[in-house]
Amino acid sequence: MKFDEQIDHYLEGRLSADEALALEQQIACDMTLAEAYVNQAWLHASLKTSTALADRAPGLSAKPREEKHREFRNFAFGAIAAAFAVAACFLLIRSESGAVLDPVATLEKADGTRWAGSDLPTVEGAELVAGTLHLVEGMATLAFVNGASVTLEAPCRFELIDEMQCRLHEGSIVADVPDSAHGFTIDTQQLEVVDLGTKFGVTATPLGGDHVFVFDGEVEVREIQKDSADSPTLVTGGRSLHFGGSAENQAEAPRPTNLDATANLRGDQFLVSTATGGGKDTFIRRGHQGSEGSSPLLMAKHTELAPNNERRTLLGFDLIGWNAPEASDVVLQLQTRSSGLGFGSLVPDSVFEVFGVLDPALDEWSENELNWSTVSAFSDTELDPQQFRRLASFTIKRGAAHETVEIRSEALTDFYNTRRGALATILIARVTGG
Repeated sequence: MKFDEQIDHYLEGRLSADEALALEQQIACDMTLAEAYVNQAWLHASLKTSTALADRAPGLSAKPREEKHREFRNFAFGAIAAAFAVAACFLLIRSESGAVLDPVATLEKADGTRWAGSDLPTVEGAELVAGTLHLVEGMATLAFVNGASVTLEAPCRFELIDEMQCRLHEGSIVADVPDSAHGFTIDTQQLEVVDLGTKFGVTATPLGGDHVFVFDGEVEVREIQKDSADSPTLVTGGRSLHFGGSAENQAEAPRPTNLDATANLRGDQFLVSTATGGGKDTFIRRGHQGSEGSSPLLMAKHTELAPNNERRTLLGFDLIGWNAPEASDVVLQLQTRSSGLGFGSLVPDSVFEVFGVLDPALDEWSENELNWSTVSAFSDTELDPQQFRRLASFTIKRGAAHETVEIRSEALTDFYNTRRGALATILIARVTGG
């Protein structure tokens, strides 16, 4: 919804409480929007009063001309006074906050965005001063006054300090910096990344530490905790650096042991998880000989640019001993998360395919031992139709880093029913290259 439409709906009382609060916060942080609100409120009051006076039928309790004019003046002046009082309040908030009034960037583009807890306006086209943006869903591109462009990928918390310095608290960004913004800096909790005329990406995530990727040109990277006299690391195009924690060091949660389907009943539904009983899950990566069983994330990737980054996900469900009846409908549910190892703004909508393993011998894999070469059937370019059955496909939209994906099909339901009382393995492979 455009800003002027939002104001109309606000003045007419057609916004929800949350929508109204969000709009008020946007106006409070942007004087251009506050001025637009005042002008629109005046116009709205004028039209409303004029319409009300014109609707009075002649001869039916009609007021004298002077009283009509006085009514209009009182109503309209009251409305504009209230509007300017709101604007003055906005000015007072801005003044007492000590924020820099000069805009440092513009919210140029917002694709499928949802925001939470931002102290800056989040409507497309809004001018941004120093402050913080918290993007929950989608992607947003900021155009800085110095010519730099920064794309935020949800979930992301990003702070604008001034036109030459920002801070990435959490999430991923891609920056495209021209010569006019030489020295543009992105800080994280661990790093200071200084642009030397380039296009680069930075991620900050609790799962994978901080990453810096340089697509073109070069940047200087300095670890904040180290002695400031230490020379920064120069990272050039095509290279990347990783700092901080590893996803492989995450502790594994206790595993439930109950295998009785009746204990999981919810009405006429029951739940099966890879964390139940002998359930298991992992991913395999081409060229990597170690297992990924301890990783908290399951990854699936397809690329011809870097073949050793090919990944496939394996899900093992323990159905042994379950006395559940035959299912009429089966849903496979996945939670997508940001891995901190790439940039969604550089990837298109991605299609994935889901396969059921038909050969019981292939169900006997261990998540702490399996890798790309352990069981060649899982890593074949073309899966053997005698061993695998295609069950479904699904799409993850560009930039959708945090959502629930639900997959259902007749083939998936049939696969589950044929595997009741045994192990069931599902393989997920990405079709879309990237």
